[in-house]
Amino acid sequence: MEKEKKETIPFLAPVNAERRKHPRFPVHLRIEYRRGTGSRIHFGQLLDISEGGLFLHLSEAVEVGQNLSLKIFIGSGISKFIEAGVRVVWRQFKKGAGYRIGARFIHLPSEEMKKLKALLEHLIKPKPRKDLKDLVVPLDSSKPLET
Repeated sequence: MEKEKKETIPFLAPVNAERRKHPRFPVHLRIEYRRGTGSRIHFGQLLDISEGGLFLHLSEAVEVGQNLSLKIFIGSGISKFIEAGVRVVWRQFKKGAGYRIGARFIHLPSEEMKKLKALLEHLIKPKPRKDLKDLVVPLDSSKPLET
């Protein structure tokens, strides 16, 4: 007897919400980071974010306990990016895939926190969905159908 397969609908939900102080949300955003004042810029990807920290993908190693100056690119307009200081709390390396990094915010000025909260609010809001009724155009019954 085959088990009935249930269709699942993907949705945006917090990651590991039961273990976390702040819910994390999956994203795919570009980042720049520096290892110290005046050091060169490195690039990476932000994979999830919360009010407390983030999950990064980097091509270069950083050390657990190391502080990074981070710039998260969130869009266009006045608030193009969020600047913050983070501390690396864990890392994993996978050959050919680079480094997966967990970091927590250690310096997030109030203006940057406002941008972060606005980003998280945007991620929480349900995205508008077009139903079929939005795609149906009413026909004018006084005109013949074109073929």
